[in-house]
Amino acid sequence: MLNLLGLSLILLGSGFSSQQGQTYSILQERNGLQNVFARLKEGVPIRIAYVGGSVTAGAGASQIGKTDWRSQTTAWFKRQYPASNIEEIDDFSSDCGSLLAAFKFQQSVLTRHPDLVFLEFSGTDLQTGTDDAVRAVEGIVRHIRLADPSTEICFVHPLHRSMLTDYAHGKLPPSVFIEETVAAHYQLSSVNFGAYVAEQIRGGQLDWNSFSQGDLYPTDAGHATYLDVLTGFLANLSQHVNRHASPYRLTIPIKSDAFDAGSYVEASALRADSRYWKLTPGVAGTAIPQALVSVDSALERAPITVSFQGTAVGLHLSCDSSGPTNVEYRLDAGAWSTVATSGKPAGPSAVILGADLKQGLHTLEIRSRQSATAAPVSIHGILLNGETVKNSAVMNTAERQAPRAFALTVPRSMEYSTKSASSFHTRIPVRSCIATITGRGVVATVYPVFLTKQPI
Repeated sequence: MLNLLGLSLILLGSGFSSQQGQTYSILQERNGLQNVFARLKEGVPIRIAYVGGSVTAGAGASQIGKTDWRSQTTAWFKRQYPASNIEEIDDFSSDCGSLLAAFKFQQSVLTRHPDLVFLEFSGTDLQTGTDDAVRAVEGIVRHIRLADPSTEICFVHPLHRSMLTDYAHGKLPPSVFIEETVAAHYQLSSVNFGAYVAEQIRGGQLDWNSFSQGDLYPTDAGHATYLDVLTGFLANLSQHVNRHASPYRLTIPIKSDAFDAGSYVEASALRADSRYWKLTPGVAGTAIPQALVSVDSALERAPITVSFQGTAVGLHLSCDSSGPTNVEYRLDAGAWSTVATSGKPAGPSAVILGADLKQGLHTLEIRSRQSATAAPVSIHGILLNGETVKNSAVMNTAERQAPRAFALTVPRSMEYSTKSASSFHTRIPVRSCIATITGRGVVATVYPVFLTKQPI
């Protein structure tokens, strides 16, 4: 364990010049998490959300849930504040970083009303474009404060091996600099794990191989180092609470097109023609969710159409290679374009198709295309900075969870078969049944998605 008294003295006095000529510290108090500590001192229930990548999920720890920095931080809060019922909320997007999190955040975190949110993306945003990363990171912050202006936010920055050079030259790595820019603008607390570890490695107090067995994932000793840096900081902040919890004023944005209204439409919620699109299950034990996969070129016959109100749209997808894919899209009846990826065989990607749309009603259409060289794509969901509109090709929760029944009348002169029928008037559950009608050498297959009768 680290000497926490000595640690706080070292860290609070550590400063480096950034690439912009500014200085930064390993610990940044700013607003100081006053609201959450005020509530903890009152003994009220608290929800703590951890939103980030693999490091926050516990990668590298020998026992995830016990020896990783996240679970041990929650345990620290529980020990320090036994009168408060403390609940942990987890939201990890290890392959897509802040970009995917900005769109899934509403459903996965905000609906559970967190009091404190730890954000960790600098390790997984290494390959995210600067504009998208700023829109995403700032969008998450603004989304939190729009939902509840009193929620506290703290950034934590893990260390990737590639960052050691920047820290050695007194610079913040680009992904860390983006998060610190946002944190400073909104006066949010931050803890730079990476800068501290880099300093310890340069000084000979730490060895990389004992800290991490790869480029990013800490060992148990590495997670313990992160924990000690963070809890030392939190303990110091808890001693300086001088007010009751109160809302923060939301300042003007850095980027006017920040993704601050992100929402996510799962593949299973899309109305897709089952002749051309197949819903496949997710991969157990991975971050790969269920997906729509094209089984034939849909082209003009059956595009997936989503209407929405908002300013940005994208896809959450998987593809085994980079470059052009077998999926095309168009916005607002414009020209068709091919979806291209940067190629991330290890997991899903978030691809923005339109980021600067005028606020208002828009329509996204997606179709597959025939190509011998195009890479096949699995579509996990639609990313929206906004929300779908009524009567869009998106099923609501009730439609997705409960089979709908339709009346199908079959002439007595024809033979027929269904999975559940025993009469000429049958109810066909849309989720599970396709009716095949045969007669006089003619076979007609009825796909429930195209039935025109009203539900009964």
